[in-house]
Amino acid sequence: MMLFLLLWGAARESHALGTGKPLKQYGRQSWQSDSGLPQNTVHAVAQTREGFLWLATEGGLVRFDGQEFRTYDRSNTPELPGDSIEGLSVDGRGVLWVSCAGGLVRLEGGKFGRVAGAAQTARVVKVLRNGDVLIAQEGRLVIGGQAGYQRLAGVSGELVAESADGMLWIASGREVVWAAERTGVVGGRFAVADIGELQAIASGERGEVWVGGHDGFALFRDGTRVSVGPGSVTSILPMPNGEAWIGTDRGLIRYRAGLQERVAASGIASGRVEQLFRDREGSVWVIFEGGVSRIAADGSLQEAIDLPGVLSISEDSEGDMWFGTDAGGATVLREQAFTTLTVQDGLSDDFVRAVFQDHVGRVWIGTNRGGLNEVVGGKITAIRAGKADGLASNVVLALAESGGDLFVGTPDGLNRLHDGRFELFTTANGLPDDFVRSLYTDADGSLWIGTRGGLSHYAHGRFTSYSTLDGLGSNLIGSILRARDGTLWVGTLGGVSRFDGAGFKNFTQRDGMGGDAITTLAEDSVGTIWIAAHGAGLTRLRGGVFTAVSAAKVGLPSEIYSVLEDQSKNLWMGTAKGVYRVPSAGLNAFVEGRAATSGGEAFGVADGMKISECSSGGRPAGWRMQDGSLWFATLKGVASIHPESHFERRNEPVAAIEQVAIDDQLVKDWAEGSSGEALVVPAGRERVTIHYAAPRFRTPQKVIFRYMLVGFDHDWVMAGSRRTAYYTNIPAGTYRFLVSASNGDGAWSESSAAMQIVVKPRFYRTWWFYLLLALLVACATYGVYWLRVRSVEASYQAVMGERNRIAREIHDTLAQGYVGVSLQLEMVGRLLKASRSSAGEAGPIEGLVESTKEMVRSSLEEARSSIWNLRSAQSDAEAETLPARLAAAVRMKQRGSAAAIRLTVRGTFRPLERSVEDEMLRIGQEAVSNAVRHASANAVEVVLKYDTGWLELKVSDDGTGFVRTSAAGHYGLQGIEERAAAIGAKLRIESSPGAGTMVEARLGIAGKKRAEQE
Repeated sequence: MMLFLLLWGAARESHALGTGKPLKQYGRQSWQSDSGLPQNTVHAVAQTREGFLWLATEGGLVRFDGQEFRTYDRSNTPELPGDSIEGLSVDGRGVLWVSCAGGLVRLEGGKFGRVAGAAQTARVVKVLRNGDVLIAQEGRLVIGGQAGYQRLAGVSGELVAESADGMLWIASGREVVWAAERTGVVGGRFAVADIGELQAIASGERGEVWVGGHDGFALFRDGTRVSVGPGSVTSILPMPNGEAWIGTDRGLIRYRAGLQERVAASGIASGRVEQLFRDREGSVWVIFEGGVSRIAADGSLQEAIDLPGVLSISEDSEGDMWFGTDAGGATVLREQAFTTLTVQDGLSDDFVRAVFQDHVGRVWIGTNRGGLNEVVGGKITAIRAGKADGLASNVVLALAESGGDLFVGTPDGLNRLHDGRFELFTTANGLPDDFVRSLYTDADGSLWIGTRGGLSHYAHGRFTSYSTLDGLGSNLIGSILRARDGTLWVGTLGGVSRFDGAGFKNFTQRDGMGGDAITTLAEDSVGTIWIAAHGAGLTRLRGGVFTAVSAAKVGLPSEIYSVLEDQSKNLWMGTAKGVYRVPSAGLNAFVEGRAATSGGEAFGVADGMKISECSSGGRPAGWRMQDGSLWFATLKGVASIHPESHFERRNEPVAAIEQVAIDDQLVKDWAEGSSGEALVVPAGRERVTIHYAAPRFRTPQKVIFRYMLVGFDHDWVMAGSRRTAYYTNIPAGTYRFLVSASNGDGAWSESSAAMQIVVKPRFYRTWWFYLLLALLVACATYGVYWLRVRSVEASYQAVMGERNRIAREIHDTLAQGYVGVSLQLEMVGRLLKASRSSAGEAGPIEGLVESTKEMVRSSLEEARSSIWNLRSAQSDAEAETLPARLAAAVRMKQRGSAAAIRLTVRGTFRPLERSVEDEMLRIGQEAVSNAVRHASANAVEVVLKYDTGWLELKVSDDGTGFVRTSAAGHYGLQGIEERAAAIGAKLRIESSPGAGTMVEARLGIAGKKRAEQE
């Protein structure tokens, strides 16, 4: 009875703030068919390793990522034998087992697959400690796992427990059967007929086994029955300490140390307990007819909340509790970042103006029309205006402590709470105005009071007042702050004023302030002062320099009413649009231009606040408590957060790739995110669309994404809350797509979802096409070259044929004619000689005949030389060197000539261009011909000399010589000059009558260009 009274008393204090947060202060959200569910009956809720939540409904299997529902049914998933899903289980390898009407289905690696051989009634009844599952079908039990399936022979039933030693305990009818998990061999049976038809079975961490029946429950320890109790048992939950919670059709029983204690509280005093569930923190959740309650780890029972028709309960990776109901869809209860106290928790008014904690730990809350509230030990006591309490007004604008007394600022004066009674101070006592807007306790315990009529200092029972006459920016006083350097700063309607003990100096926008109407002043742990102004965001004061912070650029609202610093040096700001957390280091980096953003996070209704707007006009509008928690005054209660514990519980969302479409055609669809398969984009496709998600159930609207196609993007693409990536005209190649998620606080998940993308090239961009093209170009080039060579050869052969034809014609006609004439002249000469012999002297005719014969011989020699020149072109072309060709020409000239012709070659041979060598050869031929035919030379010397950088050809004879002026245009000299000029050679001709002739052609080895340069 004593336990009942204690629990009942704890439950009665609905507004108490104990070690466990009341369930009504938990965040609660429900989803039904109008939210995206296909149907409102949810038999089970399970979470896979990828973070997705799965719901078993009678309209299909539903996947939820916190934002979007995705339904799998027979219309889009043929592996499902039916749309009615009855159960969900996740085994030790992360495989999701789906028990549905018509069979059993597995989801592994993002792909569904029906379990072969499973009966239509097959369902998973338990996940074993080793990760395998226990399947019940048609009265049989089968163990399924990575090694296959193993049947438990001779055992039937669906109520199964597994002890720590790996034994399976099966409740079947009115007996308990135990079997070895590994072998499936039945080890024994225990009859429990006295407790009726069995309805529940469970095993404890210490080896004990609990069995519940229609008429009671029994405890087995070491194979021996040691206890029994009455009642129709519906569920059993053993605890690690050996105790057990037992749910019955008439309430909850706590079993410990051999004693049974019936636990009663509001909502479950006599109600039927449907389920019991233990969460990761050790709390016990009790599901009963009509609602849910929770037993904290210390054994205290909290007041129940209404939640009818609960069919299942589960806990996700974030610690949220999910409930599936028979007609209300799915509901989640979550411990939100903020806890908000409102009228429902005992506050006198929801509109909170000021919040403050005194030196003994009492929390004081000033409201707009409900007076003052005191929170001590979790209990809220309201203090209102009137004779009973003595408070001057129910409008509380300011709170502070001085000398151990609480001071309360109101529109009707300043109240001091001393020994349980209020004392009022007004203008009659020395205040400059009765409307008290702010209070601040100085280091010496004295009190500064801000009013509509100026600033007042209360010390030693006296008020000393200051106004604009003393240098204040305005008589409308707001926030007050004594900095650690001893400077007193006063926020006014006309700027921030600094007090040096004698007077004030005011600073405004002209001095770098963002605005003049000051709303709050705060100093952080390093001495930086942050100043908020109406509609102007923040201003930083550091080192005597004011720096305005652009609210829009830094991502803060323009209206800031309070600034607090936590133990981790984060700044928390109560604003008109919620509470904002900004790292102090990040904000300073932004102000100094070292960062593009400050980072941070916004909090609002989704985080546990009843309204996002914090209240203005009261001071302090926020307070850091002795336990490190931060409290903020809002328009709907006072909101508090424990920053350290909040961030300890957080984990960054993990992104997953869901679907991929190519040119708007779905090609990849993973139920749990990409399994690592590569995406192959066929050649010619232009658009790739990638859908991704990040399962997140606490504040999913804060999740943002970034992605990058490595090899294509140069940096991360910040996608914000968009869950789709679009790419067009990706060049052929191999890429890696990465996507990661963040809570929006600047920290990104360490792991990224990844997928390889292979874009196939068009045929004309493949390596084999390039190789083929290169071969074709090579073949075409060779073909053009071959045709050109053939053309040149054909032209050459045509020229050579024509030259040979001309040579033959000359030989067969002109030369033969010359021979005939020569023979006839020879005969005439002989006849003339014969007649001269008879006559005794030679006549003029004989001389003329001799002259004619000489001319004929000369012409014949020239004809033969022309024939040789024509026919020697081909052989000359085949000759290897200029000296060899010149030697052949000399030998030709030597024939039929009485002159001695000698060729000398000096130096090291160096080949020249064919055209150059041809011209040098013709110069030599012409010079030798002139010496033999025209100069009557007896000796001709030809010298071909290869010198460093020069080629020299020199022809000298001992003939008759000539005068250059008279020889111009004769003896082939003009041709020699033209040939020398054509190749850039220097030509020198020396001759005089009776002294012979010398022809010298000197050519630079580099050819015509070098000769011209010389």
